[in-house]
This record gives sequence, C-alpha cells and structure tokens, in this order.
Amino acid sequence: MKNNPESDPEDIDEYIYRRVFYVPEKARWDFLEKNAKKPEIGKLIDEAMDIIEREPNV
Repeated sequence: MKNNPESDPEDIDEYIYRRVFYVPEKARWDFLEKNAKKPEIGKLIDEAMDIIEREPNV
C-alpha cells in the first residue's frame, strides 16, 4: 500500500480487502519503541495487546 499513492495506509478496509492484518497505531512497534523509555511502557504494551485482541480483522 505504500507504493500506491491512492491508498490510505490508515484505512482498515484496504487491509481487509488485501487480506493483510491491520495493526492500529498505538499497537504498532514504532509507537511502542518511541515510548520504550517511559515508566508506563508496561501499561502501553498491555494496551497494545488489548487493542490487537479487539481488532475486527476478518
């Protein structure tokens, strides 16, 4: 999707259409890595796992 200027990388429908697992921003490695030094990193990881479990990927 990065190579297609017409696609929206945040549109979950595009991921479903392509049968690709969508990971919301707050559950992505980049987000967790940026916040790794914060004291609440454990909470952020728990929240990321909750987000992934709730995500309606079909």
